[in-house]
Amino acid sequence: MELRKVFTPERLVLARKRRRMTLAALAEASGISAQSITAFENHRKPPSEETLSSLASALRFPLFFFQAPP
Repeated sequence: MELRKVFTPERLVLARKRRRMTLAALAEASGISAQSITAFENHRKPPSEETLSSLASALRFPLFFFQAPP
């Protein structure tokens, strides 16, 4: 199953806010640039499966959390 097809950007924002992380903090924790995270959150591009896995790990949320409706 390809995660990019079911990725819900609003869930990334929700996870980041629940963990009280800034974009900069999430970027540092995940190794993903803040610019890319902003693009994911603003519906400009979906993350790859590997990238989403890194974000999920940094946020301590399961991958399926990012597939749920907003």
